[in-house]
Parts: sequence; C-alpha cells; structure tokens
Amino acid sequence: MNTNRQTIVRARSMGVATLALFVLTLVLEAVKSIYPGVLPLELFVIAIGVLGCVAYALFVYGLVPMGMAQNSRIAKTGKLFAILSLVFGVVLTLITPPLVPVELIDMVVLPLMILTLFVFGILSIRISKDVKDFEPTLGTVAKRAALWNRIAGWLMVTLVLSPVGAVLSLIADYYMWRMQGVFLAKEPAA
Repeated sequence: MNTNRQTIVRARSMGVATLALFVLTLVLEAVKSIYPGVLPLELFVIAIGVLGCVAYALFVYGLVPMGMAQNSRIAKTGKLFAILSLVFGVVLTLITPPLVPVELIDMVVLPLMILTLFVFGILSIRISKDVKDFEPTLGTVAKRAALWNRIAGWLMVTLVLSPVGAVLSLIADYYMWRMQGVFLAKEPAA
C-alpha cells in the first residue's frame, strides 16, 4: 500500500476518532458541570480536547494526498487548515481555568475565538473552491462537501452566525470524510 493511500486511510479513521472525541468532550463537560472543581476531571477534559484537535488536524491532512494525486490546490489549503486547526484548537483547549487565571481568560479567549472563527470561515470557503476540483471524478459527494463548506464558511465569516456555521461545518466534515472514502474506492490499490 503506497504512502498516500495509507495517509487517506488514517485520515478516515481520524475522522471517526474526531467525532468520538467530540461526543466524549460534550459528555465530560456535562459531568464537569455536575461536579465542578474536580481537578482530575478538568485535566481529563483538557487532554481529551487536545486529542480531539490532533485527530481533526490529521483528518483534514488526509486531503493533501488527494490533492497531490489530482494536481489540485487542496494540497496547500489542506496543510494550512490542518496546521491552523491544530494550533488554534490546542491553544483554545489549554486556556481553561485550572491552567490560566479567569481574569486573563476573558481578555484572551474572546478575541482569539473571534479570530479563529473568522480564519476557519475563510479557509472553509477556500476549501469549498478546492473541493469543486474533485466534482468530475467524485461526483455528488464532492459537490455536497463543497456546498456545505461554503455555507459554513460564510456563516463563520459573518461572526454573528458563526455558532451556526461551526455546527454546519460538521456536515461539511462528514461529506469530506465520505469524499475520502469514494476517492479510496476509485483509486487503484498499489
């Protein structure tokens, strides 16, 4: 199995891991709200959040070999998106009350969140243009991935509707995950 194919296969498994870690984070946040102030639980939530960011970055990085195989711009955009999602995600996950004073969080987190949503919105719009390059070979899956990335991106860029855009980006991620699967099915195994 060649390296590019292995990268895409790993990226698909990281997509599933990202979803599982996202759900686990939501459950742990609910438990944390029931039992506030338990330091091991708070540190565990932070660790799961960092793992989720790493898994998501690896999932997005799976677009790179697909782009290289078809001489698409998505290779460059996928690398940029993976790096920024890892950096912003880890930084935002580590800025939590047990590690940083609450007063500093208010001054740092809100501007960083606004910047993060704006940058991810722009990258989602850019990825939607790049994913359109795959429409002739991957069909409706690529078309839907491009559509949902574009919708989520524009909602995130508006900042007012950015929470809706962030939720809709999960739909776009699902279609990108499916797109990776269709790509693997159409590419000959070496």
